[in-house]
Amino acid sequence: MFTKKTDSAAEQATRRSRFGKAGAAAAVLAFAATAVPMALAGPAQATDDQHGDDHQGCEVWALKPVVHYNDHGKHDDYVDYRVKVHCDEGYGIELYDQRWEKDHGHDQYLGDWSKYDHFDQEDTSVYHIKKKAPDTEHGDEEVYHRVTYKVYYDGDWTGWHNWKKSHVEYVYQ
Repeated sequence: MFTKKTDSAAEQATRRSRFGKAGAAAAVLAFAATAVPMALAGPAQATDDQHGDDHQGCEVWALKPVVHYNDHGKHDDYVDYRVKVHCDEGYGIELYDQRWEKDHGHDQYLGDWSKYDHFDQEDTSVYHIKKKAPDTEHGDEEVYHRVTYKVYYDGDWTGWHNWKKSHVEYVYQ
């Protein structure tokens, strides 16, 4: 007849402790494997994008505005809001750009611009939207712009694409 050997209370405690630590370590590693990539990915942007993307033959970028300072005492500085477009041969594009001043809370709308262009050959163009530098508040201003577009080819238009948002530029007063 066989008898089952039972561990002493001290041996059982050691085994529980050893597996408990290994189980806890495995749980931490499993959590880190899912949490770290999500943390590194950054915030999701459903409608704003700073990069160009290829939609039916054209790519568009909202470039960071460039401030041109003249004489600080005369308030005649201006901002060049630039839009870069690359289209394949035979494509047309309609651009719609909005200029904004970044504020705490709601940003202030500064105006808009639109343009249609047709590309007889593959090419890249940079459009310069030069506007007087804003002076909407006491102190420095922060400006940016965003552009949306639709593409024309062979008698058909696409829908409007996601906004392409530029980086913010400071206008020092």
